[in-house]
Amino acid sequence: MHGDHPSEQDGVFEQIPANGTYTYDIIAKPAGALAYHCHVPPVMQHVRMGLYGAFIVYPKTPLPPAREYVLVDGEYDTQNQLNPIPEYYMFNGYTEQYELDPLPARTNETVRIYLINLGVSPAYSMHIHGTLFKAYPSGILQNPPLMVQSWEIGSGNTAILEAKWPWPGKFTFHFHGVPEERGAMGHFNVTNAPMNAVDGKDVAITKSINMNDWQMNLTMSLQKADPHGKVTSLTTTEGMSGMQTGMQQQENASSTSSTIDEGTQPISIVNGATNLGSNAFSPNHIKIKVGSTVIWTNNDNNIHTVTSGTPNTPYVGQAFDSGLTSLIAPSKSYAHKFTNTGDFSYFCRLHPTMVGEIEAVPQG
Repeated sequence: MHGDHPSEQDGVFEQIPANGTYTYDIIAKPAGALAYHCHVPPVMQHVRMGLYGAFIVYPKTPLPPAREYVLVDGEYDTQNQLNPIPEYYMFNGYTEQYELDPLPARTNETVRIYLINLGVSPAYSMHIHGTLFKAYPSGILQNPPLMVQSWEIGSGNTAILEAKWPWPGKFTFHFHGVPEERGAMGHFNVTNAPMNAVDGKDVAITKSINMNDWQMNLTMSLQKADPHGKVTSLTTTEGMSGMQTGMQQQENASSTSSTIDEGTQPISIVNGATNLGSNAFSPNHIKIKVGSTVIWTNNDNNIHTVTSGTPNTPYVGQAFDSGLTSLIAPSKSYAHKFTNTGDFSYFCRLHPTMVGEIEAVPQG
């Protein structure tokens, strides 16, 4: 537990065995955004597996009215939880959830964000687009706030941020650097309040709005089983497990080259694409004639981009780019017509290990 408390309430030496319990008896102070997490070695592995949370302490004197959100940053790696740069960065347990379901806000109302960083990577800066914003250092309300354009927050630290927009629109928020490319990004959908808006319910003018229930309902909807999900039954052959056989079949199908006449060429962003590298797009590589249109359809459960070039090199996105402001949501498509010959590599900005190749040849 981060904050003020005696040693026996600290959580380092008070390890809880399987099926055991331990009662923490603390005074809720100081007012602000506090964090807690498992401290049993290996700490990094336990934290990345989700053993952490936020503890918001309100002051005795009510805060000025605001629409309030809690954002808890975490990390996850499907291969190795001790990887210094993990595959995924996320807010509240899910990558990119606030891109698909943006955080609602109203013009000219204060949005207060309790930001808790329980990732274990080096410090990154939080940037909220379209406005300067107030930041209470280390999430402690007694600290004087600063007006900032972005705010650095290290592992295990917190901040309270207050933003306001006079204009309606979509305003992105994200951690700068690697995390934004791997899931720690969303946006606010800022709209004008209707004429009959109820203060404290539809807009925060003189009464605050706690968005915790809205966020929890979204989380519970994400936790529901996918009704369209399919479970593949794999058979085992001698000397090779069923999973290996299935993976090999997928690789063979995904790596097949395709040549077509001028027209349209469909490419699937396959289910589970995030971790499939060059097998994320099927078919890959393909050969087309100039004048053909390639249509990528997202058959995965995550959002993606289709961006020309290779990660961290010049000219990324110059030939074509589905873009970060209009991401390819599940079941949605992006199309591009190729008017020049050449070899075109492409990748997903959000999951840079997803790569593909297209060869455009002259007609005739």
